[in-house]
Amino acid sequence: MDTRAKTDECLILRGRDYKESDRLLIVFSRRYGKFSCLAKGVRRANSKLKAGTQLFSYSRLTFTAGKSLPLVTQGEAVEARAELREDLTKIACASYIGEVLDAVLPENKPQEGVFVLAAAALTLLGSLDEPFLLLSCFDLRLLAALGYRLNFDVCAACGRSTQGKTFYASPERGGVICAGCQGRLTDVYGEHFQPPRLSAGACRLLTGLLNWELRRVFKVKAAPAMRQEIDTALAFYLAYYLGAPAVRARKNLSVYYKV
Repeated sequence: MDTRAKTDECLILRGRDYKESDRLLIVFSRRYGKFSCLAKGVRRANSKLKAGTQLFSYSRLTFTAGKSLPLVTQGEAVEARAELREDLTKIACASYIGEVLDAVLPENKPQEGVFVLAAAALTLLGSLDEPFLLLSCFDLRLLAALGYRLNFDVCAACGRSTQGKTFYASPERGGVICAGCQGRLTDVYGEHFQPPRLSAGACRLLTGLLNWELRRVFKVKAAPAMRQEIDTALAFYLAYYLGAPAVRARKNLSVYYKV
């Protein structure tokens, strides 16, 4: 960031205490992307920055240049989202979103589409009792925003419809492949490895999660077996496209939230 003061909408993704009364923050700004910054004195009881720098909040922050990091000089919470800091499951899920974004987003590169997705996901998370479909939707749409939009409508190898069939996750081909093609295509993983299976119902739900209005996750239910299918497949896709950081974030999430 240059020496001029900048003000923008920000998501507070992560934070840790620093020195006696400061906090180091990782924020995701609508216009400036993800970056680290310092909130000096924010841990003092009378700090005017406290409300705007709470973890997971949607805030309007002003920054100026510091010696090594931008300094937060003003802040107000647009959405405080206290509910995300009071429930263990919500803390775990919001932390997962923050950890993944911190791991995969480059520094200081605007990603407005991802910002809008993350802001909406965190807002809805505060109102959901069961966050599985919301997190699945976030994972799929994050991959799409990063250039990895998956197709669950047809076999990526032969074009056969996924209606009424069992398919297999195929990240290297950008979607799924049918059982017939899976039996022939062993070039990527070897003949003894079988990627995660996805039923026709799971494929339909994944297509919906990519395309529906996000709030529809309040109305949709998934049976435990289908949830497990989707969770296993998404872990496979995320590991392939995003690597170790995504694997680590999902492992951390699984300590507190079980599918």
